[in-house]
Amino acid sequence: GAWRLRVLVLSVCLSVSDFWCSDLTPMEGNNITSWTDLTHEIHVEILRRLRFQDLYLTVPLVCKAWRKASVHPACWACVNMAECFLCREETSRWWGGEFETRMDYMVKVVVDRSCGSMRELRTQHCSDLALSYLAPRLTSNLKCLEVRNSKLTDYGLASLVENCVNLEYLDLMGCSNLTRRGLDQAAEKLKNLKTLLRPKILDNHLGLARYGHWQLYDDRFHSSIFQF
Repeated sequence: GAWRLRVLVLSVCLSVSDFWCSDLTPMEGNNITSWTDLTHEIHVEILRRLRFQDLYLTVPLVCKAWRKASVHPACWACVNMAECFLCREETSRWWGGEFETRMDYMVKVVVDRSCGSMRELRTQHCSDLALSYLAPRLTSNLKCLEVRNSKLTDYGLASLVENCVNLEYLDLMGCSNLTRRGLDQAAEKLKNLKTLLRPKILDNHLGLARYGHWQLYDDRFHSSIFQF
């Protein structure tokens, strides 16, 4: 496993070699003869280009130098956890409470590792707990957030809106527990928002002006009290 990862990172090195070589003098280039000669900064520059799954699970097990570099905030400025779902077939396990708890924990870990520098986060199947944790810690830097297929409520969305005021992209596709009113309020408060991908919410054809109690039922049903 470790050698396979070294091959993967070597391919990343080659892809950015032109960038490094442009900043290295011939003498400096000659001093780099092995992995141990690379500085901590170069390790970070390499590892931050890896996929989330490799960086989160495998890199810390290779050696102490790589583990130290893998927890640098620069490696967690842009996190794409959602890519883990693309190569797998959807299962009912993804919608269970145990899996949701694991995703919430992973979100907390990457937010802590970013030390507030995270600009982009893409994930799925998390809950209000994840949003409530990241919102006050990523107040100004977070520009892009994708939380598809998550059991979010208007309460969690409101916490996000109050803190992450500089959001420009927000993807809430599949978050069916949100209400139309909550989405409209979020869009109104996020002044810098350029793209909002909304979940599909069933239209109420009963006539809210005539049957106001149905609006009350809708609001109560989408509150955290009635979530299963």
